[in-house]
Amino acid sequence: MALSAMAQSMSSEAKEAQKVTFKCIYKYSVQLDDGVSNVETIAKVVANSCQKENIQFSEIFTSGVDLSPAGKQDIFDEIFRKNIEVASYYILTNRAAKK
Repeated sequence: MALSAMAQSMSSEAKEAQKVTFKCIYKYSVQLDDGVSNVETIAKVVANSCQKENIQFSEIFTSGVDLSPAGKQDIFDEIFRKNIEVASYYILTNRAAKK
């Protein structure tokens, strides 16, 4: 099952867990960005800083879905990649706001 299809039918519990993850990502995007370092590098550090929240969201998001361990890992990896994109967006938005 594709991640985008799963996201369309996300439970309210999963949506709340995703909000918690995004709040964490935003917090660390602001705290860890020095304004000059490579955005992707900082975004990866930010995403890693929110691993606890990401794992909790991923577990809720995939609960009740019949996935092999490899399939579940693929979903977790895709969510992590998306979180790096979200962190990059937050970093770039914050940098632009400071100019």
